[in-house]
Amino acid sequence: MIDALHPSKLPTNLAEKNENQKRRKALKELQKDGPAKFNKGRCRALGDAYFASMCPGGATVLTSNIVDHEILCNALGKKAETP
Repeated sequence: MIDALHPSKLPTNLAEKNENQKRRKALKELQKDGPAKFNKGRCRALGDAYFASMCPGGATVLTSNIVDHEILCNALGKKAETP
């Protein structure tokens, strides 16, 4: 998901989206420090990435926010659809 959120891999409107920038930074911190040392104040920044990662393989994330979820789910080989 970190790679999928890299600004060079996103359309301009999503690359400049503050939410995606914060999410990528939080994911990098989580990867570097692990869950025990992760700054819990950044949990909200993980947001949609949490749902994408916790969705079981073979399942689909149903969301009205397909723009953000599709990128994250695709990075994990999962599906995101609007209900």
